[in-house]
Amino acid sequence: MADNKLFVDLSDDTKQRLDRLSKATDRSATSITAEALELYLAQQEWQISAVDEAVRRADRGGFVSHEAITSWLGSWGTSGELPAPKPLGRKTAQ
Repeated sequence: MADNKLFVDLSDDTKQRLDRLSKATDRSATSITAEALELYLAQQEWQISAVDEAVRRADRGGFVSHEAITSWLGSWGTSGELPAPKPLGRKTAQ
């Protein structure tokens, strides 16, 4: 185990929950906390990466506008059914 230390202020409720989980799983509160932090960091890193990729795709014009999608879907099953919308073009600087 690494020698890095982190001190965290916990509410009484969170501390009690951690203690109950520690006892129920026969694991130390430290190992449970370290695992929870690792999982949280991985999830946050994934989310940030996904948002960054979505922004890059939007900047490249890889999305269809909400309005275009709703108009297209609204036309389904009608005599004036619209063709599938095309992705928006590349953004231009203003």
